[in-house]
Amino acid sequence: MGLAALAVYMCVTHPSYEVVLMCAGLNQVAELLRHARAFASRLAAFDSSFTNILMSAERIIFPNGSSIQVRAATLRGSNAPHPHMCIFDEVECFEDMTIIEEALSMAMDDAVKGYPGVNIFSSSRKFRFGIIQRLLDEADQRGLKVYVWCVFETMAPCDNNCLECEGVASAGMSFKTICGGRGRFSMGYIPKGHVLQEFKRLSLQTFEAQWLSLRPPPIGAVFPQFGEEHILRGEASKEDVIEAIGGMDFGFEDPTVLLILLLKEDETVVVAKEVTWRRVSVPAILSQIKGWCEEYGVSTVWCDPSRPDLITYLQSEGVPAMPAPRVVKAQRVDIIRKLLEDKKLLIVPTARLLISQLKEYHYEIDRRKGEPTDILKDGNDDAIDALSYAVAGMSSGRVRLINAAPEATEVIAGRPYEAPQLPLSFQPIHANTEREVFEQLKQAMEALKSPFQFFIFPITRFRV
Repeated sequence: MGLAALAVYMCVTHPSYEVVLMCAGLNQVAELLRHARAFASRLAAFDSSFTNILMSAERIIFPNGSSIQVRAATLRGSNAPHPHMCIFDEVECFEDMTIIEEALSMAMDDAVKGYPGVNIFSSSRKFRFGIIQRLLDEADQRGLKVYVWCVFETMAPCDNNCLECEGVASAGMSFKTICGGRGRFSMGYIPKGHVLQEFKRLSLQTFEAQWLSLRPPPIGAVFPQFGEEHILRGEASKEDVIEAIGGMDFGFEDPTVLLILLLKEDETVVVAKEVTWRRVSVPAILSQIKGWCEEYGVSTVWCDPSRPDLITYLQSEGVPAMPAPRVVKAQRVDIIRKLLEDKKLLIVPTARLLISQLKEYHYEIDRRKGEPTDILKDGNDDAIDALSYAVAGMSSGRVRLINAAPEATEVIAGRPYEAPQLPLSFQPIHANTEREVFEQLKQAMEALKSPFQFFIFPITRFRV
């Protein structure tokens, strides 16, 4: 309603002014157009010159030459008009960031009329990884000015009945505590009773996110444990490093990502370097890959196992590349989560892609319900994949026993590594040769009483 009023106001006060309202869906298009028509139809009561206002299915044309057009926020819809002002409503519900990127160039300056081009993005903030949060994080970079909305700016004047507010609570917190006296200065239109009703109906986290404009809870985030405490203040120290390994995800339009991890004596994993390339082939960046591996003394680069051709090429050129164990992505995600929970994963601040993806990576959203599903979203996970290949490689040589007895174990070749807790337990062994590994594996298999299937991941190295 407020955006429709703003559009009408700009058209009334600025001759030949063009406004486009972009909405998340067709239902919202109809609703916003209805509000705009309602405001426009009342103008004649204040100014007779606005008697003849033309209204069509998607456009309102004023006698002074100004116009309002309402459109659905699609890629096609965001490419056509170049108005003086473009208002985007419920941005959080847009399909993806592509529409926003197109929308940023919609409004145009008009040197003849002296009107600056203005883009306005409006929405409640529903997710930590949503479009609104991304625009907020990139506001300075994009030159966006942020205006924060709060329910106490639009709530009707309070009746000062604090006892009533004290009796309304959510998650153990009363509305009186949330208000803190701000309601006394409210000059809006939303009845206090309605606000109290919503406070009781919604979870405290949702109310704080959508009604108070506080940072929303990590609902639907894959890595809700990730925070500023996992980001180092400077470069990674090379003291107490047991081994340096790499993780690599291949791409072309999507970036190729190389991460270098330092494994420390206290079992901390430090992402010490992030290197990304776009629109270049692996042979073109070979010298850089070798250079970074040599600088950090990388023993193994665990790579995307779906590209054996590139792995073979890297091996032939002297890069210690190996295919990462073919562990399902959900399990690799669990390993990263456990490292984050235990504060055993630290990242240098220059690993910007990894940091942003850990913040934004989320489960698929059911657009009909507006709720996250259990399906990992595909895309915007290149650095996460590189990290997951590396952490999966840290437990290389694993033999997973499937459908075995509850006591079934997994056997790790090489030095014992205290991997994060996985759905199945494992038992580390000491082995110097491949024969010793399979002898101990055979004993473990014979100890099981029930039928089972097993998969053997590549055994790449042995340690005394």
